[in-house]
Amino acid sequence: MKSSGACAPGSATLEEAGMNRMGRLLAVAEGFRHHLPVAVIALTYLWSVLAIVTYRTREAPPGTIALRIGHWQLEASVREALDELAADYARRNPRVRIVQDAIPESIYGQWVSTQLMGGTAPDILELGLGLPYHVWVSYYNRYFIPLTRHVNRPNPYNRDTELEGVPLRQTFKDGMRSSYVEEMQEYINIPLSQFGVRIFYNRDLLEKLTGRSEAPQEYRAFLKVCEEIERHRDPRGRPYIAIAGSKYHLPMWESMLFDPLTYALHRRCDFNRDGFVGNDELYVAFRIGLVDFDHPAIRARFRMMREVTGHFQVGYTGLTRDEAVFLFAQQRAVFISTGTWDARSLQKQAEGRFRVGVMDFPLPRKDDPVYGSVVEGPIYERPLGGFPFGITRTSRHPEVALDFLLFLAGRQQNEKLNRIIGWIPSVRGAEMDPMLKAFEPHL
Repeated sequence: MKSSGACAPGSATLEEAGMNRMGRLLAVAEGFRHHLPVAVIALTYLWSVLAIVTYRTREAPPGTIALRIGHWQLEASVREALDELAADYARRNPRVRIVQDAIPESIYGQWVSTQLMGGTAPDILELGLGLPYHVWVSYYNRYFIPLTRHVNRPNPYNRDTELEGVPLRQTFKDGMRSSYVEEMQEYINIPLSQFGVRIFYNRDLLEKLTGRSEAPQEYRAFLKVCEEIERHRDPRGRPYIAIAGSKYHLPMWESMLFDPLTYALHRRCDFNRDGFVGNDELYVAFRIGLVDFDHPAIRARFRMMREVTGHFQVGYTGLTRDEAVFLFAQQRAVFISTGTWDARSLQKQAEGRFRVGVMDFPLPRKDDPVYGSVVEGPIYERPLGGFPFGITRTSRHPEVALDFLLFLAGRQQNEKLNRIIGWIPSVRGAEMDPMLKAFEPHL
């Protein structure tokens, strides 16, 4: 008789086979577990390549030229204007397609650096934001095509206008001074707009709180209006803010209102007599004792800064541009300083809710008891071109990129571009939006 605990030979073989199969499955699972991350990465990479190739193919079907243009202008009107002018250009040049890369301001500097260093930059780039000036100069020298040989040639897109036959450089209001990089002795970009800074205000809220239909143009009257505004409270019991400010907006008040009090320093500090006091000249003047912080103009400047910023919201030095604009748009603040680049967006935010006015910065009068002795006259504004674009060395079609920029710089096209955006044209003779008349520079 066989023992009841003994196993039949067949059942042992089946058990061993089952164990072998289990072992193989575990080995396969272990191998799959180890190789899964690599497989996921590989598949993701292949998907990315396919997506990019598909996107690029849609951008530039066979037989067409795709020009990419990179900028930091996220305002809808800017993208709309560039799209419309790109469509106009495509009607003249059916083989060319223009594609925009609109990048947020906060990461524009990093994005430009990676694109240029990686050899993947757009054909045309907006210049000047997000990096120190010396870094931009090094990029101009290494990654951009100089335009110097083109600036004394006529712009073909000015044909049949009074600018026909005029050298490109002389068709711009600033003579392309802003395009010239002294460190390289080269012209690097073509500016498409011109900008100015003024004070916007909520006309309805000003009238409601002060009874005035127009903003004051004189400094002392402006301070009194600010004080009167702050005595009122909104429906939720919060005091109204006279001036919406931020670390972004403060330099505008400095350059347009506080700095003009220091014009007298030019006679002591402008050693090279170019009409401007550089940081090096100011340092030397302080160092050798020509000026100090007790100079009447410097004391007046800092006193005015304290008076005006006292009407900003609390903590403005830690706030950004958007937070100040939000206060203005929510009708919690009456005044905000900004440039023509914000004019159209502020109009749209106020549309149907309140009227927007534009005023100049309120300088003190010559008989002002505190500032009269240092006020030498209205501010001088040096109008320079903005919205500047350069052509990268990695562009496959630099001649087409240049032609498109010349198209945008033609008088008629430049007028249309800036009319859609709501900015001031950079080209002589181009008409501007009537609202922007207040931004005419002080010369």
